[in-house]
Amino acid sequence: MTPSPALIKTVLIAIAIAIVLSLAAIISYKIYESGRLYERNIWQEDKAKTEKEAAEVLTQEQAKYDAALLKQKSDLIGAFNESEKLRNDLDRDLAESRKHRMYVTTQKPAGCSDQGKAATADSSGIGGTGEEVYWQELDPGAEQAIRNTFREIEEGKNACKVLLDKFALPNMEIVFP
Repeated sequence: MTPSPALIKTVLIAIAIAIVLSLAAIISYKIYESGRLYERNIWQEDKAKTEKEAAEVLTQEQAKYDAALLKQKSDLIGAFNESEKLRNDLDRDLAESRKHRMYVTTQKPAGCSDQGKAATADSSGIGGTGEEVYWQELDPGAEQAIRNTFREIEEGKNACKVLLDKFALPNMEIVFP
């Protein structure tokens, strides 16, 4: 049995159609694949560009953060140093203030606590009295009155020296034995 020419023709047309459809499918897939690869390439370039920009921004922000941290450390060290300087100034001022205060020594009155005790004399030592010595700061009015009296005495002493230098010493005759 031989196949009829119409059958052969139909089979050949079917094969040709299959080949054309296969070629169309292959061409469609290749077009799709090239489009997909092109899209992926664009996406990867965009991703690389975005990552580069992000790295630059991160570097800039890290530099800003480091500068701010350095400034903060510097400010804190400066504040600490200033605080230490002020504390030293206060200590110095307190010590200087203590030098200019006037105190009087007193004996411990009956019923007085040990607060304000400066020293205890040695009763067994030479010149010891066996009494406890206390320091008491004078009130500002009494202190000022004592300072004014001392100033007046100094002014009087200086005036006497001027008078002696002016009148007595030039008229004095020095005799050597």
